Amino acid sequence: ASSSSTPSVAAGSGGGIDYSHMGVISRLPPGALWKWILVWQAANVKEGEPDMHFMCSYSDDGTTWTPPIAMPLGRQRGAVPWAPVLLLSGDTLVIFFAESSTCRRPGSSPGWPQRWAPGGDIRLATSKDGFRWSKRVAVLSQAAGGGVPKVIANPVVTLSNGALLLPYWEEVPRLTEEVEGCPPPGSEPNAGSLISSDGGRTWEPSAGLADDDTWLIEGSAAELNDGRVLHLFRTSVGTIYKSMSKDGGNTWSKAVSSGLPNPNSKFHLLRLSSGMLALAY
Repeated sequence: ASSSSTPSVAAGSGGGIDYSHMGVISRLPPGALWKWILVWQAANVKEGEPDMHFMCSYSDDGTTWTPPIAMPLGRQRGAVPWAPVLLLSGDTLVIFFAESSTCRRPGSSPGWPQRWAPGGDIRLATSKDGFRWSKRVAVLSQAAGGGVPKVIANPVVTLSNGALLLPYWEEVPRLTEEVEGCPPPGSEPNAGSLISSDGGRTWEPSAGLADDDTWLIEGSAAELNDGRVLHLFRTSVGTIYKSMSKDGGNTWSKAVSSGLPNPNSKFHLLRLSSGMLALAY
């Protein structure tokens, strides 16, 4: 049961779903049946299992939510989606996501099924109401830049020049030996951004960022008052790393520690309407 003072969030996916992760929320386009949509990835037991898919729920007030349903978004046979990112652009809702289709990790114990490694190709689809979705469109292929799976996690940033910036990173599967369809162990991953200067019709990857001591993942970006773009990264060395771009996200300075603590966990950077930055970590 829910009340005006106790938000009811659609976390109970039901139907034997024990894994729910990477939830994102957005307003729906004007004229849609509901005002808000919540989307997340779900699976029966663990992430990367063959049954992993997107779930969604709808709301009028952001407090009470419809029972979760499997999101009516088509997918490639033998592939699973990861990490939804939502962008409302005028009367169109865009969902960006990664899709695994080549790299499966061996089971963690003998007899256990293989699981898809995080990431793959970056794709998008569009909707006018949050129910009916367009065909999926390729944005960035996993094959680009050495074949390391691409992953996203944080929102698109609209820059003052009208360009769109979507943070992404490459994630090398944790393997001890070569596996068909996967990049070899020791592959060098990069992080960066996808840039669109035509309202999201086409996207180009930025120059890549890498560090010898840590991965740079789950990047979150914001434009500063002077036009530079700040990009922050989750790391494995105890602090949030930062990088700066002076050209709208096309190239980035060397990533260095920001001094802010990070226990290898996700965070979110947001530019407020006042121009101040807010960081939840």
